[in-house]
Amino acid sequence: MSAANRIVTSNAIITMDDDAPRVEAIAVDSRPGKIVAVGALSDLRDAHPRAEVVDLGCDVVLPGFIDPHSHPLFSGMVCREPTHWIAPYVGYGTYDDVTALFRKLEAETPAGKALVFNGLDRILQSAPELGREDLDAFFPSRPVLVIDDSGHEAYFNTAHVDALGWEDRRPPANPTGGHYGRDAQGVSDGRAYELPAVMAVSMPMIPAAGIDSLAGAAKWYRLMAENGITATTDHTFAGALLPLASALASQHDSPLRLSLYHMATDNKAHKPLPHGASNDMLRKVGIKIWADGSPWIGNIAAT
Repeated sequence: MSAANRIVTSNAIITMDDDAPRVEAIAVDSRPGKIVAVGALSDLRDAHPRAEVVDLGCDVVLPGFIDPHSHPLFSGMVCREPTHWIAPYVGYGTYDDVTALFRKLEAETPAGKALVFNGLDRILQSAPELGREDLDAFFPSRPVLVIDDSGHEAYFNTAHVDALGWEDRRPPANPTGGHYGRDAQGVSDGRAYELPAVMAVSMPMIPAAGIDSLAGAAKWYRLMAENGITATTDHTFAGALLPLASALASQHDSPLRLSLYHMATDNKAHKPLPHGASNDMLRKVGIKIWADGSPWIGNIAAT
């Protein structure tokens, strides 16, 4: 047994162990952030005589929650400032609320600065399926990207098409597992469907909108940890995100263990994923298989 430098007590310590569902105390080595032992306070004091005893009183101590399906790396980019989160459950209950924000930001944001929005819910907000011309009416000159709340579709204006550098405003070949919206002449209609296409139009906007991917992901990790989550997954992992995931997992005080599901559309999805972090904190556990689409945007293969 390694030495603990802290013993934590509480009126309610729940272990989730059938043989000992409640205990008096927990011995912790706070330097690596590891629980050394659980049991009776007297036993832990005898085993770790130099450890500081901290009483949490009426606070309940229990194992951290596990979120089995999440997207923390991308969420840090699109659910933290400077991205504008416009979902109904964060204060934008109607499409009128959303368009009021559009007008406000167009008037107040420096000319030419790109804007990213995330969380448009066409069902709950009674919003239309936005297109290039719809967004041009609000944002005639600055690049703008709006991501659907499902994450399966993105909408953008003409200035964003031009920023992407698409010749004659015609999208490139569709990526595997996604596609771009086109009008009858093959010109972009300002829509991208499914994550491979959504990512292709979104990632260039990250630096243009002043989004710090590492800082955003770290803030999202903190938000999850503050709500009791200590282990989660990323179900939209692509190889390009590995430096970000590895950097977070390598921090000595990283609050989340992350299991990765590699997108099947990535040509290295079937290969091992070497990284410099501890496997306790970061590991590849499976492949995210893309099929059928989404009920939110109407392309799911279902009767």
